Amino acid sequence: MNFCNFSKVLISRSTKDKSAIELFNSEDDVATKEKEKNKPQYNTSLTLLHRHENYNIFMHRYPKMQLKSYEVFRKKVVKLQDYTTKNKYYVNFNKNGEREKFINHFDLLHWTKLEHAEKKQHQLEDCFVCTSIHSEESSLHTFSKQMKSINELSNNLVSSIKSISNTESAAKIAKSVIHTLNPVFTREFQTTFEDSMTESLNLSPRETPQEKRKKTNQILTENTRSINKAIQNENEDVKKFLSSGKSYAQYERERKLYFTSKPKAKENMIVRVRKEMEGICKPKTSWKL
Repeated sequence: MNFCNFSKVLISRSTKDKSAIELFNSEDDVATKEKEKNKPQYNTSLTLLHRHENYNIFMHRYPKMQLKSYEVFRKKVVKLQDYTTKNKYYVNFNKNGEREKFINHFDLLHWTKLEHAEKKQHQLEDCFVCTSIHSEESSLHTFSKQMKSINELSNNLVSSIKSISNTESAAKIAKSVIHTLNPVFTREFQTTFEDSMTESLNLSPRETPQEKRKKTNQILTENTRSINKAIQNENEDVKKFLSSGKSYAQYERERKLYFTSKPKAKENMIVRVRKEMEGICKPKTSWKL
């Protein structure tokens, strides 16, 4: 049953877990939710219809992860519960706690911690994100022959390029992988592999030296225009500052010599008033007889 691993755990467990649902509905941030995470409280009396509604609420922003048909949900849920519970579906028959590691990684709390961009990439069936980004955790559980084949091909590709390149540099090997896949992607999808990765992962393309120079010139032009505009508006402060020959740091140091913060001014005023009341100093007046 080649469902997304998050779907497997959410459908089989989180949809009936009272503590998980309460955390999902709370307005606390993720860090607070993680601290408040309690042991699962499974409500066995919850109807399948209600659990189906819960799952689609979890996935209301992610259409590719939704399971709209209640009939399909009803047929799948029992098998999914077996699939996430029975030892035979885990590596080493769950002798080293593989089940707990798998469920804890793909539970509702971990789903809420994912970036929105990654959530959009997950899909209900044949979820490539699970077998790539979450490959280590996914490998704890058995999965379809198709996904297993993809995983093996990926490992073989990296191993082959590593042996040919004769390098341990991850960056150089990644670059070789991209160059290997680019022609295939261009032929199949009329776009390069690196452009597809840039778009799917919301990456910024690397700027060329010409683009960097153009960007710098634009910033300098805008700053010059702003300064000229300020001078033309008869801003005497700007004129005096620019004609003084002082650096901005020196100007700031001199300015702060005569600057008094509000708390300090208030403190000085209280001390002055007390001294005037005690006759230590004469009251200040702003007028003369």
